[in-house]
Amino acid sequence: SILKMAREKEMALSDQPHAYPCKDTYRALPSNPSEWPQRPIMVRPSPKTDTKIIGIRRSNEAEYRHFPGFCAGCFLPINNGREREGNSVVIDFESTRFVGTMLLRIKQAPQAPQPDDSTLIRYQEGSYFDGKKRKFQVL
Repeated sequence: SILKMAREKEMALSDQPHAYPCKDTYRALPSNPSEWPQRPIMVRPSPKTDTKIIGIRRSNEAEYRHFPGFCAGCFLPINNGREREGNSVVIDFESTRFVGTMLLRIKQAPQAPQPDDSTLIRYQEGSYFDGKKRKFQVL
């Protein structure tokens, strides 16, 4: 099941920074904006609800990954529309009434932080938002 795979991934990533659950997962208030990986904006799961983030992955992959600075419990990645095809980051989640996948794009959102040698997210010059009036998209 998806939930079983997610729990196995959580255990494998538990020694990495911001691995789920991290120290900020259950905090009612978000951390200081200076700590947000895509400041000045940040998206996080609602604390103290029945919604659980199963994992974070590329849209064209089934495997969950650790994206530096992000955690399924405190910071969720935001796409900016410049990701190459298949490189957008999606968030799998579930609640007592729904299981789904979310793709979030916000025009002009800062690129996700990456190690210098990383190819976790590949960007391109063109944008999903080129020629469109919309400022965000959530699927």
